[in-house]
Amino acid sequence: MLCLLLLERSTHTGGFAATSMIMGAAALAAGAFAIRTIGIALWPTVIFVALSRFSIAQRMRDSTRGQLAAAASAAAAIVLAVGAVAVIGIMHSGYLRIFRAQEASPDSVFGQAKAKLRVVGELATNIPGSSRYALDAARPLYYVAGALLIVLIIVGSIHRRRLGLVEVYTASTVLVLLAFPGNLSRLWIPIVPMLIAYVLVAARALGRRRLVRIGLSIYFVAFAAVGVASLADSVRLSFSGAQFPDRWTSVPSLRAAYKVAFGQVTPASVGAIDHDALQVLRYYEPRASQK
Repeated sequence: MLCLLLLERSTHTGGFAATSMIMGAAALAAGAFAIRTIGIALWPTVIFVALSRFSIAQRMRDSTRGQLAAAASAAAAIVLAVGAVAVIGIMHSGYLRIFRAQEASPDSVFGQAKAKLRVVGELATNIPGSSRYALDAARPLYYVAGALLIVLIIVGSIHRRRLGLVEVYTASTVLVLLAFPGNLSRLWIPIVPMLIAYVLVAARALGRRRLVRIGLSIYFVAFAAVGVASLADSVRLSFSGAQFPDRWTSVPSLRAAYKVAFGQVTPASVGAIDHDALQVLRYYEPRASQK
């Protein structure tokens, strides 16, 4: 969000200030990618804003005139360094193996499309499918909610009638997530503010009809109520202390990994342990790494 804010501010100024903001946004985009691979979705936005300002593009060309080889080498080195940090971090943590084992998606195109629609439905209802409060009988409603949300986003984007950095960033993020084999609603969190904005634009356009206005009002109230309830439950879970493993998951091997990582039990006193999860805990959690 800070990267997008700098890019947005750069469009309202000029000269050295605009150049500094764009360069700062580029640094933030590189840092975001080093932390999370989805950060790559910021780069099309940075390039879009930089090229949309002819004076900045001209200044960049002038500064590298006669030194194109050096500029290309530096750019390649930065890309390789950032990519290497991301790849090494993911592989060293052991998360990649967990992803392959537990979060891999259907291989067929139809299966992928169905899984993506379910994820959009989770965003629309504000209830992730992994939640212990999600009813199995209500899971088909995810597809209906996902389809309705897509319609609202399309209506909102049509009425916005603008191609700006928000549209570029949202589109690039969606394309990355559609190509990504994992289907988890939390991966879409970076563009949730944009999706909400599109829905609000659509609600304003469709709210002229009384029935539609009442339906949208009920939806917004329910969405907010579910969010507050989920936040309260997450806070309760976060402060559950030693009972966290039992409250968080029903998978015995994952519960055992948490208990072993935090020294609640010894490996010999429990059955199967998810060793990949244990490695991730010890890699990212300082308290677990000391056990």
